[in-house]
Amino acid sequence: MNNSKIDTDFSKLSPSAWKQMIQFQLEGGDYAKQMIFHSLEGIDIKPFYTEEDVKNPINFPKTNWSIEEQIAVYDDEKASKIACEAIEFGAESIHFINLNPSTDFKVLIKGIDLNKIKVRISLQQLSEELISRIESNDLRSVIFCIDPISKLYATANWYKNQKSDFELLLSFLSLSEKGFSIHLEVDNYTIAEAGANSAYQLSLVMGHLAEYLLFLETKDKLSLIKFIHINIGVGSNYFFEIAKARALRILIPSLLNEFDLKTDFTISSHTISRYYTAYNSVQNLVRSSSSLLSSILSTADNISGLNHDSLINFPNSNSSRLIRNQLLLLKHETGLNNYQDAANGSYYINYLTDQLAQKALLGFKQLENNAGMITQLKKGSIQKEIKSQHLKEFSLYNENKEILIGANAYKEKKERLKKVAQRKPFMKRKSRKTLIIPILKRRVAEAWEEKRWNNE
Repeated sequence: MNNSKIDTDFSKLSPSAWKQMIQFQLEGGDYAKQMIFHSLEGIDIKPFYTEEDVKNPINFPKTNWSIEEQIAVYDDEKASKIACEAIEFGAESIHFINLNPSTDFKVLIKGIDLNKIKVRISLQQLSEELISRIESNDLRSVIFCIDPISKLYATANWYKNQKSDFELLLSFLSLSEKGFSIHLEVDNYTIAEAGANSAYQLSLVMGHLAEYLLFLETKDKLSLIKFIHINIGVGSNYFFEIAKARALRILIPSLLNEFDLKTDFTISSHTISRYYTAYNSVQNLVRSSSSLLSSILSTADNISGLNHDSLINFPNSNSSRLIRNQLLLLKHETGLNNYQDAANGSYYINYLTDQLAQKALLGFKQLENNAGMITQLKKGSIQKEIKSQHLKEFSLYNENKEILIGANAYKEKKERLKKVAQRKPFMKRKSRKTLIIPILKRRVAEAWEEKRWNNE
């Protein structure tokens, strides 16, 4: 077909012409009230976007994302077996969350070909003995990560105290000078689970990283940061989740530049349980497919999902296989892995990326003007803000302005879980002494499901 004919048949419309057409279709309705959506982040979403809405071109390099298997380690032998099985059925990288204080790292990675499979171990303990054990095992091909600040906000206590933990962090990072793969970790997963909106999540990632950078700068040890690993939680707000990680690609380099630090970083995204339901849990497969696809389009480097029945059952190979197969299909059947940046060129996504980056930067500056993230955690300001954001979103579901299938709509009323579930799908509450108020994970459906569970 002749290109000039296409140009004639499909002539370009200006933004004002688009708006005029929509207003005509509204037949006197209020355009602002009916067609403008106000997001929880404070971003106004229009019904259409054009190149005029994108101020700066956004183009990210090609990323060969990997299918990651996330494994909580309580028993070294069992965790190693799970990892080997996952690799056999398609996992390309393994992320161990090490919850065993006496882990034998060589047992943990037994049977894994480190030349083909990337293994990352996020340590949940911090001590001189642990650092010595890592060094004596001489595992230079394994990535070790640690994040004392996420330990603080998730459990409300340091490993020992702030001074001791940061000094141990320094010793841990110093292993990089001996050839070990030591990554500084910024784990934002709990923040997403707790109900923080996308812009605030990004502000806290920056505040989180800035605390480490400022500490290392005062010690003149910024050079110890060889690599940064950022963990984010991904929900079901499809386009916002795509834009969230893309905004990080803009924000993190700008923060590192302020410290004159040139280092690479990776983004790992993992599905959160915030929008999962215990009842009608098969719907979680639909939710996970949405979050996984948004992770791919967001340019995340490592992507992992959450088992659809994780709220009521212990980890099992069948459920893990289903979530892994979703990623295998998305990677090998859709061809998305072959494109430079599949979301690039979308005016809407680029607009969202820019808006989230701007709002996150503003939130970060406010955080720094108030003495930084750790100080605000101690005051309880961050916890209060996240809870407020959670309640604001929950009210939308409570008033049926947002729908969560299986929770506030389309319930399977005959379903019974109490006798068949392997565990209760509700947050456990323990009374203990803490340094700060913890940031708690909050599921949207939990309150309704707890009443239903109790009445079975």
